[in-house]
Amino acid sequence: MINLIARYELRLLNLAELLVLYRELSKLLAQTSLGTACRRNCLGSLENTIREINGRYAYQWKLGAGL
Repeated sequence: MINLIARYELRLLNLAELLVLYRELSKLLAQTSLGTACRRNCLGSLENTIREINGRYAYQWKLGAGL
């Protein structure tokens, strides 16, 4: 069973590590059964990972725009 990964934990990882985690969570999600706690935690962790990755890309985009 997987524990929910919070965004504050994800802030400690760099972008490459986040992308690897995203891939691993996606693989794990395909192996879980519908309606289980493991699937809910995996989906929540995946969503938090996506939000953190998007936040990093948005920050890089702002730096490139000169803001």
